[in-house]
Amino acid sequence: MAIHNRKERRSYAAVGEEAVTSLREALPSHLQPALTTEQAAIYTGLAVATLEGLRSRGGGARFVRYGRKAVRYLVSDLDAWMAQRTVSSTSEAAAA
Repeated sequence: MAIHNRKERRSYAAVGEEAVTSLREALPSHLQPALTTEQAAIYTGLAVATLEGLRSRGGGARFVRYGRKAVRYLVSDLDAWMAQRTVSSTSEAAAA
């Protein structure tokens, strides 16, 4: 599911956060949800293909590989990965 404009991206991010919240509520407090690539894409606002490419090339969030096609992302790993890429200006992003 490609996200084509910023308005859609914001709405998908909100849906992703709601989904994670409901997953967290269903788990015991010491566990965290493991998201599929599709769920991680919604949570981060990125395309599934982008996450797959980053997984292949490197540079993406850490992930858990249960098998050849069974890949999951821990929410804490996605949050940490996004936090590492948070900048306050475009010049800061260029220096990184």
